Amino acid sequence: MSADAGATIKVDQGETVVAVSEDANIAPEDVEAVQEAADTLLLTTTDNGNGTTTYKAATKYTLTFNANGGTGTMAAQVIGGTAALNANAFTREGFTFNGWNTKADGTGTAYADKTSITPAADMTLYAQWKAVPKDDTTDAAVEAVKAKINALPASDKVATSDKAAIEAARKAYNALTADQKSKSADGYFVYAQYCGKKMTKPVKTIKKNSVTKTTITKIGGKKISTKKQFKVYVAPYKIVNGKKVKLGKSMTAHMVGAKNKKYSNVKKLTIKKKKYTVKVGKTKKIKAKVTLVKKNRKHIPEGHGTKFRYKSSNKKIATVTKKGKIKGKKKGKCTIYVYAINGITKKIKVKVK
Repeated sequence: MSADAGATIKVDQGETVVAVSEDANIAPEDVEAVQEAADTLLLTTTDNGNGTTTYKAATKYTLTFNANGGTGTMAAQVIGGTAALNANAFTREGFTFNGWNTKADGTGTAYADKTSITPAADMTLYAQWKAVPKDDTTDAAVEAVKAKINALPASDKVATSDKAAIEAARKAYNALTADQKSKSADGYFVYAQYCGKKMTKPVKTIKKNSVTKTTITKIGGKKISTKKQFKVYVAPYKIVNGKKVKLGKSMTAHMVGAKNKKYSNVKKLTIKKKKYTVKVGKTKKIKAKVTLVKKNRKHIPEGHGTKFRYKSSNKKIATVTKKGKIKGKKKGKCTIYVYAINGITKKIKVKVK
């Protein structure tokens, strides 16, 4: 590459050149040539301290990511020099992500997720997967959700094009069980309000996902009236790029204060059977009942929420209706959760054969 006035500048891969200081007579077309070269080459500069600058041209290489048995999509990454790998966005049911390798079978060069790399040629990186023991599929599901969440942009850099990825992450999170959710969240927002009013701001923020109980003494900045009815829900969050990203929300629990003269809270939730075996296409009915704290008071009216709510941990194995009817979908095992109106929960193990 020449930097003489009026000369045509040509930048070749690996070529080192010396340009004269800014006050020299460099033709405009020379500058344009350098800018065009930068589209395919990375130009690094070094100030020589004598009025000149050394330019080093390095090729930009393309890294292609292969799911290697997993699912999802990742755009190719172009690197010139050294840069961190893009975060993994692939998932694989029954497996956890275990880094990258230049060979599909893992016998090539290994790279950790988001590690810095200096490629010397175009390359394909294959996702590596570690099988999860059959009795530990909970962790696999959690890791899959974490991968989707970690791939999201910071909340202040979200674009319209990110909507599908955000919704997919929330949908995957909502499909987890309560135990699984506690493993994937960094903390929780607690919302509470009197019935009939909107819940707009959290009354408490729990910064540890290991905390399972908390006490609320105020709503709207004032001491809770124990004569009224109120509602509560919890919204887990994940810290992504320094921002708390709300993942979803729990079922809303409805309860009354101890001094309410008409209604009473649920003290105990009882289910007749803790295990069900059902054939594919057949149904079984869950039988449940509640015991109130004060037997001479009424159960909270259904206008606030149904007496029982149900949820399946895997709808592909078995579904459950609003009335507690289990239906086998395909062979396998799953868990049905039964909720009382105030959030008390029971688990039912279901086997479909």
